[in-house]
Amino acid sequence: MSEIIPAIIPKNFSDLAEKVSLVANFVKTVHVDINDGKFVKSKSWPHSSPNDFDFEKILKEEEGMPYWEKVEYEIHLMVSDPASEIDNWIRAGSKRVLVHYESFPSSREFKKFTEEFKEKYGMNGSSLFPELGVVLKTETPIEVLAVLEQSVKLIDSIQLMSIATIGFQGINIPFETSVIDRVSAVKNKYEGIPVSVDGSINMENAQKLIDAGADRLIIGGAIFQSEDITDTIEVFKSL
Repeated sequence: MSEIIPAIIPKNFSDLAEKVSLVANFVKTVHVDINDGKFVKSKSWPHSSPNDFDFEKILKEEEGMPYWEKVEYEIHLMVSDPASEIDNWIRAGSKRVLVHYESFPSSREFKKFTEEFKEKYGMNGSSLFPELGVVLKTETPIEVLAVLEQSVKLIDSIQLMSIATIGFQGINIPFETSVIDRVSAVKNKYEGIPVSVDGSINMENAQKLIDAGADRLIIGGAIFQSEDITDTIEVFKSL
């Protein structure tokens, strides 16, 4: 059974809290897109507000992420410099941080980043250690992951984008069917590593992704724009 993870691109802290409140009783993990306006064209909280007061309170441990006692947070860093931000999100209590391979100037720099992360935060994603996942855009060949083959423990998960235009939600962005074969290829190549898919997932394509081996489905609009969020989540879970 694939895990269903609601995806949120928060406008601000209040928007994040409101959306998490709608799903906190029905899922164990929430996926939050952090957009810096550089790596992608859009900005999301906390980049949408310089020196965001709410985020500062979280970093000072004066406040927690919304419903932190009910859900775990998966942070998708769609930013140009993930190394400069990742510590803050670990401090905020993230269970899993996802970084784009394309954020790094070379495969060598990407591998160096993963090595430093694991050295600093631990070598497995248990309850005591945050997980590190790598994200690939639709146009990035899965062969780039070969840089990690000698040390597969450097990453805890692989996320494949299923839309070409990333950083937006609620607009009609086509689902890239090529991701279905990419899921199968990654699962065959890297056994034991969970594979997520993110972007324009709906009832029509979700089953195909599950059949291909996807372990996690990251779903935004199909959940939050539905008339009955609870029922929609349960239907996705039943696939």
